[in-house]
Amino acid sequence: MNIKGASAIFRSSAGQALVEAALIAPLLVLLVVGVYEFSRAIQANNIIANMSREMANLASRTTTAPADVMSAVALTSQPLNMTGNGMMYITVVTDETNSNGVSLGKAKVTSQYSWGSNPQWASKIGASGNTANLSMFPKYPLSNGNTAYIAEVYYNYQFGLSSILKYSPVMYSMSIF
Repeated sequence: MNIKGASAIFRSSAGQALVEAALIAPLLVLLVVGVYEFSRAIQANNIIANMSREMANLASRTTTAPADVMSAVALTSQPLNMTGNGMMYITVVTDETNSNGVSLGKAKVTSQYSWGSNPQWASKIGASGNTANLSMFPKYPLSNGNTAYIAEVYYNYQFGLSSILKYSPVMYSMSIF
């Protein structure tokens, strides 16, 4: 084999590698962006789950006003934009009892506090003064006139490429203490 022939083989394979790289590069970029967006969504979900747990815990254990509890917890939501994309509720639910103090197996919403200005997300528990919707709990969580604090957090997650995807899921987390 002469030197000219070997040079032609190397030149053609270099061109082939460049074409293959040009075909694969967009797929790799798409994969990396997808992994990044998925990890951001998981982080957002973890943040709102922690927020709901902390709100319910603080509301049930302190004498601090629920509005102050929600404002304090909202400050811990970084990097999420809770002010523009979130809504929070603290709902106080009390077990209803008969005149003998025996549980009737249903709860009443005694008070409810909200934080945020997104009216499209109503509390899944119900409004103040109404019977509480506790169907999401497999076992009735109250007995003998006890009180529970239920914290709910809604967040409208925005993908980094939301202008292209036109999709922004609403994340939800609820905790009861």
